[in-house]
Amino acid sequence: MRKLLLAITAVASLAGIAGCGGKTTKFVPSESPDSLAFWMKEHDSVDHEKMLLCDMLWQFGRDSLPAYHNVEAMLQWQRQCAPKMLHVFDSIRPGSQLTSFQKVDSMISILSQFINADTAWTTMDMIIHNDALASLYLYRQATYSNAILAIDPAYREEIDAWEDVHSSFASFCCNVKVLNFFGGSITGPMASLTNKSINNDRNKDLQSVLWLYQDTTPDVYPIGTYPEAAKTMLLKAMDLAAAQIDKEYEDPIAERVSVYHETYAQMLTDKAATAKAIERWVAVRARVDRDKMNGLHDGNRFDYDRYTAILLYQLALQLDHSCFG
Repeated sequence: MRKLLLAITAVASLAGIAGCGGKTTKFVPSESPDSLAFWMKEHDSVDHEKMLLCDMLWQFGRDSLPAYHNVEAMLQWQRQCAPKMLHVFDSIRPGSQLTSFQKVDSMISILSQFINADTAWTTMDMIIHNDALASLYLYRQATYSNAILAIDPAYREEIDAWEDVHSSFASFCCNVKVLNFFGGSITGPMASLTNKSINNDRNKDLQSVLWLYQDTTPDVYPIGTYPEAAKTMLLKAMDLAAAQIDKEYEDPIAERVSVYHETYAQMLTDKAATAKAIERWVAVRARVDRDKMNGLHDGNRFDYDRYTAILLYQLALQLDHSCFG
C-alpha cells in the first residue's frame, strides 16, 4: 500500500527508529524532507519542542518503515519514548498529580491539537497532516496495549491478531481509494487517511478494553451489537467495494495501465487476506473473553463483545470515500 502512496506523493521513506533523547528548544528549521518540520514549518516556528516530539513519533509511526507492523518493536518504541513524553508534559504542567500513563495519554492529546492547529489544506499538507496524526494515534495504541499487557500478558495474542487485520485491511482500503480515483490529485490525501482513521478506531477499542480490566467502564448501555453480525457486515462491505471497481483501465501510457492492474490484483489479494485475518481476530477475541481476561466480572462480558462489534462496524465505515475522518 505505502509504496504506491509514496510514488503518488514523492515522500521519501526512512529506515530505523528515531532517538528519544535530550531536550532541545532552539528553533532550528529542518531542510530535510525526512523531517516532519520540513513539511510543517509554521508549526515548528511556533513550538519547536512539540515539533521534535511529533517528529520523534513520525519517524517510526509511518507504515513505510519495516518495523511499523512489528508488534514487539511498536511496544518497545512506546516504552523508549515515554520518558521524553513525560519530560515535556512535566515542563508544560509542573506539579501535575496525574499518573505516568495519564500524562503520556494527555501529551498525545496535546500533540494532536498542536498538529491540527492552523493546518493548510493543499494536497501535500493533507497527506502530511494525516501521516502525523496516524503516528500519534499509533503511539497511543501502543500505550494502551502496554497498559493492558501489564495487567494481562495473555492479551498479546489479541494484539498480534489485530495487527494482521490492520496491515491487510489498511492496504485493501488504500488500494480501493487509489483505484476509485486513479490519477487524481485527491488520491494521496484519501489514501493517507486510512491509517489515521484505523488507528483512531482501534484506540477507542483498546481504551474500552482497558476500562474493563480496570473495572471503570462508563455506565452506557446502547442497543446490543454482536460480533458475528458486524463481521458479516464488514465482509459484505468489502465485497461491494471491490465489485464496484473497474477491472480494466485505458490510458495511452502503458506504465499507468500496468500500475492500475497491479494495484487491482493487490486489492483482491488484500481482501482475501483481510477476511482470514478478521476470522482469526474475532476468534481470538472470543477466547480471550471466555478464558483469559483476568478480573472481568460476568456483567462485563457483554460489553467486551459489544466493543468487538463496534470496531468491526467502524472498519466498514472506512470504505466510505470521504477525504476527512
